[in-house]
Amino acid sequence: MLRCALAAVPMACAVLLSSCYGDEYGDCPATGGDAVPVKVNVSAGVIGDLNGSRAGGDVNAEEHEFINTLYVYIVKDDNGTPRVYDNISPDLTADASAQGGNLTSWTSGTFTLDPGTYTFYAFANIDNYVGEYGSTGSTTQKTGKQLLDDCFGATSTDSNFELRDGDLNQFRLLDPAGEIDLDGGKYIPMSAVGTITVNGDLNASGGIVVDLPLERLVGKIRLTVSDGADVTDDSKVTFSGYSENVPLMEGSTSSDHGDRTGEFTAKLSDAEDTADGRLFSFYVNETPEGLPFTVTLATGNTTGVTTYTASPRRRILPRNSIYPLKLTFPDFSPEIEWLSWVAPIGNYPVEVNVDVDKATYTVNLAEGAQFEFTVAGMASSTNTAKLESVKWTVPDDLADKITDVSNSGATLSAALSAGVGVGTYLPLSLTVSWFATVEETTNLLTRTYNVTIHTIDITDVEFKTGTRAGGSYGMRLLGGEVLNMFKVN
Repeated sequence: MLRCALAAVPMACAVLLSSCYGDEYGDCPATGGDAVPVKVNVSAGVIGDLNGSRAGGDVNAEEHEFINTLYVYIVKDDNGTPRVYDNISPDLTADASAQGGNLTSWTSGTFTLDPGTYTFYAFANIDNYVGEYGSTGSTTQKTGKQLLDDCFGATSTDSNFELRDGDLNQFRLLDPAGEIDLDGGKYIPMSAVGTITVNGDLNASGGIVVDLPLERLVGKIRLTVSDGADVTDDSKVTFSGYSENVPLMEGSTSSDHGDRTGEFTAKLSDAEDTADGRLFSFYVNETPEGLPFTVTLATGNTTGVTTYTASPRRRILPRNSIYPLKLTFPDFSPEIEWLSWVAPIGNYPVEVNVDVDKATYTVNLAEGAQFEFTVAGMASSTNTAKLESVKWTVPDDLADKITDVSNSGATLSAALSAGVGVGTYLPLSLTVSWFATVEETTNLLTRTYNVTIHTIDITDVEFKTGTRAGGSYGMRLLGGEVLNMFKVN
C-alpha cells in the first residue's frame, strides 16, 4: 500500500502534495483508471523546539496535548467546483485515551475513492472554541463545531463547498491560548488540510494511506527564571506582545491575527522549581513576525531594582512550537553622579558630600537642599554596555515637596521644599535602558530602580570647598581666605 504524506496548507493554496516513498513501496505509480482503496491516518504532530532541532518522538509533547475530539472531511474537485464528498469523522466518546486528550493518532477503515483530486480536512478539539469571520464591524461569531457543521454538514442539500470555503479560511479563533484548560477538558485546538490526486494505477501498490498531521494552533513557551535577581514568591513575570487571535487554517490570507495584546502573567510562587531555576510553561497564540515581545519581572521590592525588562531576539511564534526562554540577570548597575548643595542662612549654595546607600539607592540629602542626579552609564565587571535611554520620574503627589524640577534625559535636577522635615522619605523612579553584550549576544535591557531621598538635618552634612557651589543654581564658591593687614603709618 502506497503512503502519501499531505502538507498542512489552506485550500486556497492547495496543489498536488502527495508523495510516495519508492524505497519502501517501490516506484511511484503512473496515472490510470479504477477506484482505489484508501485509509486516512490523522496524527497529532510533534511539537517543534524553536531553540533546537525538530523534536523526535513525543519528547516535547505532554499529557493531554493530543486528540480529544476529531472531525475529518473529504472535498472532491468536481470539474473545477469543490464539493463536500464525505464525512469520515470518528466517534471517540468511548476511547479512553481521547477522553483525556491523549489520543496521538487515528486511522480510518478502508474505503474507495474514484480517480480525481481530493482535499482532506481534519480538525481536533475545536468544538467549544469561539471564533469569528467577516470584516471589521461586520463579523459573525460561532463556535468551532458550528462552523464545521455549516461548512461540511450540508452534503445532502448543497454540496458546493466553494460557497463556504471563504468562511472557513476567514475563521479565526479568539485567544485560544487563553481558553485552553486541560484540567477542565478544553484541549488544544488543531487543524490540518492537504490535497491528493487519486488514480487507478495506485491499485498496483495495494491502495494508499493518506497521512494527515495535525498542527496545534498555539505554541508553548517554557520560561525559566534563573537565580541572580532579588525576588520573592510574590514577584511577577509577564510575557507580552503576542497575537490575540489565530486563523483556523494555517497560512490563510483572508484571516488575521488581530492586535498583539496577548499577555501571560504569573507569580513566582506558581512556577515549578527546577535545577536551572523557576520554570513556567504556558501557551501563546501563533504570532507572525512583527514588533518585539516583552518580558518583565516585577520584583515587588520597595528599594533597589523594582523591574527587569528585556525583549528577546525572536519576533515570531509559529503554531505547534515550543520556545525555551531563560531569563538571566547579568551584573549591571547604574553609574550615577550624585550632587547636592545647601544654602546656610545668608550664604550662597555650597556643595556638600552626598551619602548614598548603593544597595537600596537611598540618598541622604539635607532639608531644603538642591540636588542633581546624572546617570553616566551602566557598570559591569564582566560585560559591555552602551547606554540607550534614561528616564527619571518624580511622582505628581510630591510636587509640593520637590520643586524647580528639570528632567532632561540622564539628568534630574531639583530642590527640596523648605517645608520637608527631617526624616522624610521621598520615592523617585529611575528607568534605564542599555544594550548589553553577554556571552557574545547583544540585547536591549531595561531595569527600573526605586531611588529614595531621605532628608537629614543640615548639620549632618559634610561641606566641600573650592568646588562648584550650586551647579545651575549658583556661582562657583572659592576657598575662603584670612588676610592679615599691617599698619603702615
